[in-house]
Amino acid sequence: MPGKAQVRLPTTTVSPARLRMCQPTQRPTYRRDEDWIVTSWGRCKVTGRFGQRHQDLLDAFLWNAENYRETDDGGIEILVDPARVRKTMSESRHSLGGIQKLIRELREVTLEIVVMKSGLSIMGGLVDHVVKSQATRPDPISGGDRHLWRVRIGLALAELLRNDLPLHYDPTPITRLQNGITQAIARYILSHTSEPNGGWILDNAIQAVAGKLSAVSMRHRRHEIRLDEDGLAVMGIIIDGERIHRHTAKACSTRPVEPKKPSKCAAPARHRAVSARENGQTCSTRPVLQDPSGSLQADNNHPPEGSASPPSPAAPTPKGVFSGGEKGNRGGAGAEPCTILFPAANVGIAEQVHGDGRIGIAAIAFRGLVEFLESSGPDPFEPFSRRGIVDA
Repeated sequence: MPGKAQVRLPTTTVSPARLRMCQPTQRPTYRRDEDWIVTSWGRCKVTGRFGQRHQDLLDAFLWNAENYRETDDGGIEILVDPARVRKTMSESRHSLGGIQKLIRELREVTLEIVVMKSGLSIMGGLVDHVVKSQATRPDPISGGDRHLWRVRIGLALAELLRNDLPLHYDPTPITRLQNGITQAIARYILSHTSEPNGGWILDNAIQAVAGKLSAVSMRHRRHEIRLDEDGLAVMGIIIDGERIHRHTAKACSTRPVEPKKPSKCAAPARHRAVSARENGQTCSTRPVLQDPSGSLQADNNHPPEGSASPPSPAAPTPKGVFSGGEKGNRGGAGAEPCTILFPAANVGIAEQVHGDGRIGIAAIAFRGLVEFLESSGPDPFEPFSRRGIVDA
């Protein structure tokens, strides 16, 4: 039970999921004079109809409690907005009649609990009564005001909130699951602070929340769990074959959950680089090589492939065409040597980058040679002696 300095009540505690208090189905049967349910954490006996939808309503009451107070007899009275409760329980909103039916069934439930570790022994109910409060909230649908509810928590649940290990989490993802067995397993996993080595075995998790089942029932429960894989993934619970893993560091908290404050931080460098790439720019931590003479720039003004008229001597020599021979003829009689100019700015910057002027000149020469070979018509992997680059 949180102290008076704490504003929010816990959503639930660890014992309801570990002691199998509620049946692992959304259509529970009425229990009467049944034997004790014994687990490694303790034992419990439940009289009445108590399933996963009833647990959804209890979690929604405690999660949406706007205020609470302790009564003289040890009970707890909370103030809740029924509209928020209905929104938490279902996207399509539960009808008022459906919620009232769940409240009536919760008032009939009687619990007997014995927790081994803490020695806690309780016998009592879950909900005593629900009364319309004088407090109101604006109703956007009708344009008027709607009254809040004063929900009196039973002594059994109040003792659990005081003495059991509390859990704080948003129950909305659990209420969105379609099958009761999946909800029970999700609550069971959220009651653990750490994942066992290799994760939980699927069949063992089913038996932990439902007891021993026949082979046919076990097969049906596995099928229902796999239908809710997407809903479990929202909570960080992943079904991997016959194992269950939790990919979050801690799926729930033993302390009240506070809303996260928006943090203002600069965008990552990869995001800032996107706009530069879209504008034809590049992001580099090194100085950009200067090429004022244009000797290393590609020239696409050369005549098309197979043109019969060679370029005039006065025109600038296009890339891949030389005055001494045909396109692609790098040597032989009458061929003029190919000269690559290295501007002084490029050599100076390359010397700063590589730390040595000779290495910088070699790097620029290699870059020019690569562009020189890429402009070749023949296969670049053909031997140089057969292409005329090296005079045989």
